[in-house]
Amino acid sequence: MRRMAQASVIVNRPPAEVWAYIADIGTMERWDPGVEVVEPVPPLARGSTFTITAQVFGRRVADARIEEFEPGRRIGWKATARGGWITGGGSWVSATYLTEPQDGATRLTRIMHGEARGPLMHLLQPLLLAKARRERAEEISNIKTILEQGSQAGASPAAR
Repeated sequence: MRRMAQASVIVNRPPAEVWAYIADIGTMERWDPGVEVVEPVPPLARGSTFTITAQVFGRRVADARIEEFEPGRRIGWKATARGGWITGGGSWVSATYLTEPQDGATRLTRIMHGEARGPLMHLLQPLLLAKARRERAEEISNIKTILEQGSQAGASPAAR
């Protein structure tokens, strides 16, 4: 398993609130720049499954499963792409989110691992890595903005 990207940010909200927002898989469509649709929204438990439709060199669908689940601290899933002429079947990515208290706020860390398979992947690997790093930084910045602006407006971010 190869680490592709890691990003961290300080969110000026309590760890329980940050974790609850990340663990609500349905909110992924709001903060992950590549994700179009997540369905169905699974119950929070190790082994729960869902489907992600995302833009990765065109529209791609992946089957995901929650593999890490430590309430209030860590959640992670592995998504395996359905076949395609560029990516082939079996390409996968795992996402792990960690929340840690830090001086009245929360350090949110997103770690991504993955393996790209398919006839053209050896050529596309550098582009995929650059895209993954850029999008992970944007992703956690989006989470920070949503949660901090939601608290300033007095509205629950999950209600938006």
